[in-house]
Amino acid sequence: MHILRVILDGIDWFLEKSAEVFKWLILGLIFCIAYDVLMRYVFNMPTIWSFEVSYMIGGSMMVLGGGYLILRDGHVKIDLIYSRLSRRQQLTLDIFLALLLFFPMAALLTKFSFDFTVHSWRMSETSTHSFWAPPLFPFRTIVFLAFCLLDIAGISWFIRNIVRLIAREEI
Repeated sequence: MHILRVILDGIDWFLEKSAEVFKWLILGLIFCIAYDVLMRYVFNMPTIWSFEVSYMIGGSMMVLGGGYLILRDGHVKIDLIYSRLSRRQQLTLDIFLALLLFFPMAALLTKFSFDFTVHSWRMSETSTHSFWAPPLFPFRTIVFLAFCLLDIAGISWFIRNIVRLIAREEI
């Protein structure tokens, strides 16, 4: 049990530190949008790159936060039902729904994002949303890595719930 605790704590530490790095993306997003607004409305010189960079940074932030969300147990639950259950019933429901919904969804998202990433790298894919046409393969790679983090966080959360249910102890 000690080895399992060390491994899960290591995963949690990694997810926590990753989130501390990823949170700084918000400054890049704020800068992009503020710069575009300033250029567009004050100087009447809109940028061709701001929209592309904004959706790539914003999208990256959204998917990179998934693992941290699981780490902090912040995912959506139906509290009207969930709060009326005992702790044991809540853990059983969490485990069942993870097997039924989370793991199949996470596996599909990871597989498809991997396929899109490989395809993007092979064809040197560029965006078609503007004349700037930045490369998309770095963004697609980030999405794939974010889904890998989500998978790791989900496995850690799932194992902890099983241990909590069976051993009736926190791990």
